[in-house]
Amino acid sequence: MYLERMFPRRAAGFVLPELLVTFALLALMAVLSVPSFDHWLLRDRVDQAAHSLLATFSYARNEALRLGGAVSVCRADSTAHCAKASAPCGKGAHASADNWACGWLVTSGTSDPEHLRVLRRYPPSAGLSIVSPATILSFTPPAGQVMGSFRSFEIAAISPAWAAGLTQLTRCIRLAIGGRPRVSDGACGHGS
Repeated sequence: MYLERMFPRRAAGFVLPELLVTFALLALMAVLSVPSFDHWLLRDRVDQAAHSLLATFSYARNEALRLGGAVSVCRADSTAHCAKASAPCGKGAHASADNWACGWLVTSGTSDPEHLRVLRRYPPSAGLSIVSPATILSFTPPAGQVMGSFRSFEIAAISPAWAAGLTQLTRCIRLAIGGRPRVSDGACGHGS
């Protein structure tokens, strides 16, 4: 009883200043973590596009071997056909004829659009730039070689200004003459 008079019981719960300090700390942590979360999301999108292209090239090479005929990978247009070499992809400053971000197709058959068979179609990659001078790549049997001289693809994030020039947000895919793809961090460089 003596202790109860000296130390009166306090009601359970938080006092308003304690709650305000807790909410202020939570808000500060959230504000500080947003840029790193954005960076993580962009890097994940770049990696996802790189893995999708790697899977596409492996699939096309395997299909060329399985079917015993040429299988091609080309930039897609809005009508699910191979895009013309001069047709731009994208909008604004990133619209160009060497951007594959509008999607791509895996096809078999002749170069005649009437007899072209679409094996797979890949959707557009929003917020990314997938640049390659190649308009179409053909994988041929018996070993799945790649026909064409330009066999590199540079994947980069184009969304925020702070991401420009960050090599962590850029991937380069190079195809060997034998058709095997390889991915590396950073830009492809000139003459790839």
